[in-house]
Amino acid sequence: MAKGGTLNSGAMALRAMPGRIAGRVLAEDGKAVAGAIVRVGTIQAATDKNGVFSVQANRGIYEVKASKTLPSGMVANGVKENVEILPGQVTNAGSIAITPTLSGRAGWLAAARVIRKGQTVQVKTDGEMARLFQRFGPDGIKGRPGGTGSILPGAAWGALVAKIGAGAPFVVGAEKKFQAAGTGVLYFAVNVGPVDRTGLSGTFTFRELTVLDLGELTGTILGSNGKPLTMATVALSGIKGSVLTDPDGSFLFAELPANRAYIITVTFPGYNPYANRLVVTRGRRVSMGRVVMRPAPVVGTVVIKMLPKTGSTGGIIPVFAEVTNTSVSNGLFGGYLISLKAKASTGREYPGLSPTYLVLAPGEKRGTELICQLPVDAPAGAYSVTAELRVPEVVSIQDAAKKLIVSHKRTRTQKIHV
Repeated sequence: MAKGGTLNSGAMALRAMPGRIAGRVLAEDGKAVAGAIVRVGTIQAATDKNGVFSVQANRGIYEVKASKTLPSGMVANGVKENVEILPGQVTNAGSIAITPTLSGRAGWLAAARVIRKGQTVQVKTDGEMARLFQRFGPDGIKGRPGGTGSILPGAAWGALVAKIGAGAPFVVGAEKKFQAAGTGVLYFAVNVGPVDRTGLSGTFTFRELTVLDLGELTGTILGSNGKPLTMATVALSGIKGSVLTDPDGSFLFAELPANRAYIITVTFPGYNPYANRLVVTRGRRVSMGRVVMRPAPVVGTVVIKMLPKTGSTGGIIPVFAEVTNTSVSNGLFGGYLISLKAKASTGREYPGLSPTYLVLAPGEKRGTELICQLPVDAPAGAYSVTAELRVPEVVSIQDAAKKLIVSHKRTRTQKIHV
């Protein structure tokens, strides 16, 4: 450069180096929230599947806001204040918890979800509001009605209320489970008048807001004689557990997932299983009517396995018999009476001693000893010895020890010489 000359340095623009803020969005139960929108000033980003977010912004102190529309339709919000971003650095904002809330000044708050008639809605809330040093929760102030100008004048002042579409409002309070009487958007508000609303502070927090399609299934189970079957087992496909019928034979499945088909299976000892297919619809109690079960009778066989070849009048003749419960697998434990009789060649019959009683499970086989005794004046000669099996008819478990009607018998005859 020549002496006395000038230097033109040109123009140079300086740009501030940005920083970055990172953190995680969690629900009130501590689980990660995916797809939540995080706003830092005018910049926003969405959380990943682990609830993590990362936002680049210029140096400054920010309010980091997070929000997510929940499946219930409510919008959950959370905020972290006074988070500083430094150039070239990553600031860890930690976790931001989001919860759906209602401000007393907001008036009617829409859940942003249409509720269908018959759907079941479960609401649980907590939190606190205040006005003029008077604090209250979602149940409002007990003993103080809302009064003129409030949403529900007869309900507690400050209570959480709701309505569906243009329907009539009703009290929700801290917890309520209800079936929607109509279709429309679900709204929430605080039961106060317009003047009182401007002076409210605080919020109510929605801890649970679930909307379910539920229905009910009922019916009555009868025995083959038309009488109710008590303690019959009723099971549904896809539903864990089962129910037992009441003394009048009725049963009820409440709060079933609706708009789907179920296979209903009914079982009771001594009866063939019953199965049917029914569709449970939302908000309705579906009845399968009165079902008469078809009996699966208890049957069995008896076989004389051991019998002496000779005997004497006035003496005791031991007989060994084998009994088998040949009922179907769903049959009752069979109660069998096994008795003997000896028939002389003259045609005269002589009964054995008191019969033996056995209880066998379906398919079970068991041996038993019986006694045949002929009187002293019985004629000598060849006798046919018969083992007889009697099965009491069982109408229900309660009647098992009450009735003794012969419904089936099996015999086995062998000869003995006396």
